Amino acid sequence: MKKLFLLICMFAVFKVEAQTPDSISLSYCLSQTVANYPLIKQQDIYPMITKLRINNLDKNYLPQMSVNGSASYQSDVTKIPINLPGIPEIKKDNYKATLDVNQIVYDGGLTKAQMNIENAGLMIDKQNVTISLYNLKESVIQLYFNILLLQENEKQLNVVSDDLAGKLKTIESGVRNGVQLQTNADLIRIEILNTKQKLDEIANSKSANISMLGLFMNQQLNPKAVFSAPQNLSDPTNEEIVREELKLFDYQAGRLDQMKKLSAEKNLPRISLFGQAGYGRPGLNMLDPDFADFYMVGARLTWNFWNWNQTKNEIKILDFQKELINNQKEIFNRSLKISLEKELSDIQKYNDLINEDQEIIKLREHVVKSFSSQLDNGTITATDYITQLNNKSQAILQFESHKLMQKMAIINYLYLLGKF
Repeated sequence: MKKLFLLICMFAVFKVEAQTPDSISLSYCLSQTVANYPLIKQQDIYPMITKLRINNLDKNYLPQMSVNGSASYQSDVTKIPINLPGIPEIKKDNYKATLDVNQIVYDGGLTKAQMNIENAGLMIDKQNVTISLYNLKESVIQLYFNILLLQENEKQLNVVSDDLAGKLKTIESGVRNGVQLQTNADLIRIEILNTKQKLDEIANSKSANISMLGLFMNQQLNPKAVFSAPQNLSDPTNEEIVREELKLFDYQAGRLDQMKKLSAEKNLPRISLFGQAGYGRPGLNMLDPDFADFYMVGARLTWNFWNWNQTKNEIKILDFQKELINNQKEIFNRSLKISLEKELSDIQKYNDLINEDQEIIKLREHVVKSFSSQLDNGTITATDYITQLNNKSQAILQFESHKLMQKMAIINYLYLLGKF
């Protein structure tokens, strides 16, 4: 029973979130762009590269083995100036084959520091991908609102076309009854054709924008799909900034801190064990003229305790690089603040324009109604009526455009905050 309930819930969620080809939202376009853009593949590649690099660094703790061999001939050898019985002459040709083993016991934390740097680099690489994917949203938002504006323009022109078609019937009836001039009917027909041309241009532009949007989403979008304007947008001014670039600056600074640790640990002592087994002539006994096997084991200490302030200079360089990152962060925040102020100003501007548009539409509708009656009565020409009808249509289109532009300004504000 519980399984059935879960299946029903899952189906309900899927049904709510699923998008049909005939209804498309901005959030759907953004999510599909991020999910399907080729750049997303890098999110999986970088961790695999880092894993292999760390795996190689981890091998530093394992014994390092090598096989070496040599054959040589020298012009002279060590000789004893007096002849002693039992001491053979040292040969001038030498042969040696060895197996050398070296095991690090303590490397001053050098390998661990290198691993930390690799992990810090991974965070930076992944964050760069995240930022690039987020930046794609700006283009998608622009395309989406272009389509919404074209869609609204198309809607208003269709209303005008219907009004003109209705008015043409009235004028043609008046022409037949001798109360209207044929010229008025011809002018209405010309305006209907002009409106059709505008609709054709809009259809082509809309189709091009939809195709470009589909390329971002890696989908074939229906050219006749209805694009819905974002709804229920809340006041964004109280939201905090959560831009991904700020995380990137922190990751870059963190990597520099790890590099400073690496520089400091380069000067710590290193202890290792070594062993060598071999076969050759001479062996360890230089006076033995025959081939012999041999071995050697021991411990080695390496400590570069003085490097003429190279480490000190490296740390200074890293500190300067960190200052550059902090400066870039400051510049980014300053630019972001300017952009946010602009969008905030646009939000208020469109709010004022929308209130004025509503007043203008009321007056335009009153004028068109009056001119329509006058045209029916033959007291004005069709040109006068068409002018006022277009003015009303333009006022309505301006009103709807301002509403869309206000929504776009709010979304741009949220985008700049990192919330969209």
